[in-house]
Amino acid sequence: MLVHTNVSAKVLLDLNADFNVKNTKPGLSFKWNPEWVELGNHVGYKDLVKNPKGPDLIAEAEHSPGMDSQSKNAKWLRVYKLVKHPSAPENPEIEYDVIRMAPGAAKSVSSDDIDHYIIATYTIQPEEAGEISIKNSKIYRIQEQEYGQISIYVNDRHIGSDKLVGDTPSSFNTSLGRLEVGDTVYIALGPGRTSSIGFVTQFELHSN
Repeated sequence: MLVHTNVSAKVLLDLNADFNVKNTKPGLSFKWNPEWVELGNHVGYKDLVKNPKGPDLIAEAEHSPGMDSQSKNAKWLRVYKLVKHPSAPENPEIEYDVIRMAPGAAKSVSSDDIDHYIIATYTIQPEEAGEISIKNSKIYRIQEQEYGQISIYVNDRHIGSDKLVGDTPSSFNTSLGRLEVGDTVYIALGPGRTSSIGFVTQFELHSN
């Protein structure tokens, strides 16, 4: 289980503020574990790329998310910010201006009997070393009946994992210990039994 903390500190990363499809924030990237690459095998992860047909990050630029995706395991995998179109009516059941992250296929339906995660990563930049914590985090599934998984790593060190159930927001605030320049934090979101229904996700990385 994740160890919760309430340390206040300098903000290194605010996912909601710093996300854009070009990943211009130094140190921030988004990846997934492709075919036959288990979670935790970081050298096998692949970067997500900008969708040429939309304002999101996907596994393969040549194929939009959905049924035409080249990889069965990345059909619905994507990262995007949900923004209300100016001409669309307001929907009180939808939260706007938030990051949505949809993982890949669950092992029960994947081609390789592996859960396929979507992974937000941040590499500690010069002058950012220190005691690092995840703060102000929020996560929930988009559909009430769904569950998912979260796993957090620093380099090869597994910090913890949790199961996420339903559409009630929860947090994953935790201390990551002392990190040095070049260390990488991996926050991986995985599917439930059969579905890759997405998450609404927010977190910040703080340094003492």
